[in-house]
Amino acid sequence: MKRIVSFILVLCLLLSLCAFVGEGGDADPESSPEAPVVCTCGQPDGVHTADCPLYIAPADEKDEPECTCGAGDGELHAEGCPLYIAPADEKDEPECTC
Repeated sequence: MKRIVSFILVLCLLLSLCAFVGEGGDADPESSPEAPVVCTCGQPDGVHTADCPLYIAPADEKDEPECTCGAGDGELHAEGCPLYIAPADEKDEPECTC
């Protein structure tokens, strides 16, 4: 009799586990799929306003320094120019021993 009751209890536990796994096993309401995001600005050209949930801010482009000394391509820039690169000191280079 005890074996029959144990078998029925195990069978009930397995069936309840299968039913839970069959439903996805997800009872958390936050992980349920979200409602689709809809445009609220009504712009016909596809460019959304900043208040619209579909708005994507433009990427900030890095400002590259520009030459202020008037040097052409391949010429050395003056010391005050943002593109100036100081020459390497000859003292830092190892001496040739050949």
